[in-house]
Amino acid sequence: MREYLYIDDVEVNSLLAQENKGIATSKTVTESNSTSSNHSTTVGGEAKGGGEGRIPFLAKAQGELAIHYDSTNAGGIENTDQTAVDTVLNDYIVTLLEKDLKNKIKNGYSNMEVGDIVNIAEAPHLYDFETMYNSTDHDLLKKVMQFSVKDDVDKVKEKYNNAISKNSSLKSRLKQKQKQEIKEIESENNKSLEGLDSINLLGEYGKKIFPNTIILASNRYIAYAKTKDFRMNTTQLNSIANSPRKMHVLGIVENKLETNPMDAEINDISDISKLGSSFADAILFNFAIAKVGMLVLKPLVIYYEI
Repeated sequence: MREYLYIDDVEVNSLLAQENKGIATSKTVTESNSTSSNHSTTVGGEAKGGGEGRIPFLAKAQGELAIHYDSTNAGGIENTDQTAVDTVLNDYIVTLLEKDLKNKIKNGYSNMEVGDIVNIAEAPHLYDFETMYNSTDHDLLKKVMQFSVKDDVDKVKEKYNNAISKNSSLKSRLKQKQKQEIKEIESENNKSLEGLDSINLLGEYGKKIFPNTIILASNRYIAYAKTKDFRMNTTQLNSIANSPRKMHVLGIVENKLETNPMDAEINDISDISKLGSSFADAILFNFAIAKVGMLVLKPLVIYYEI
């Protein structure tokens, strides 16, 4: 079984359309049954709807409409119940795509080239720049961390006050040591804030350069996934950001990082067209998210095996 984390329906259906004219993303199944009896009554009827169910071996069904009506003729009654179930096939299209492309999908890095369809199983890191930026706001973190600093300072003061009460002759020296320890605590707190400011800067720049995108990066590939196609919210994604589980990425190799843009030079006006992508890559190289030799993937499907 699979736990699907991400499906790009548009891209998957596009590939299916080229292979076998595509597939509908849903279908309606109508089930009916009827009973009859030799009893005469007045014509009547009712309609009602709602609920959800499941079609065996396919996917979750959603949206249900039930219609019931009675009709009288020749002293007999026929009762007919009809149910229309809208069956979602999003997961099923992945199975169809893999079946159609089974001879084209590559799994080994040694023979992967730009343009190949691949299925890579590794444990990548996830980078959500929007969340990174929002969760490392300097002023907010400073307020939060002040509580921790105050607790640490209070403990130091209590420790030295006890020491002074037992050795009053050493009060001056102990007060000096207390002052030094408090200074070190405050200095460490400021260094922590500075480090978080760097992460905040990455988040601020990243969310502008990579809008509505979550980046997956392993040792050998980097993938740009659309936030809207994930089946997890921000909190759930953060919970798997550094998971050791192997995550399967079925996707297309769009490029390969051959050089570090930090080392590149713009020599003439024709190179300006490369500036946009160079700046985007540079921020990833600068924070060690990307490195030379990585494959650049466009993910179609992301999932865990369970």
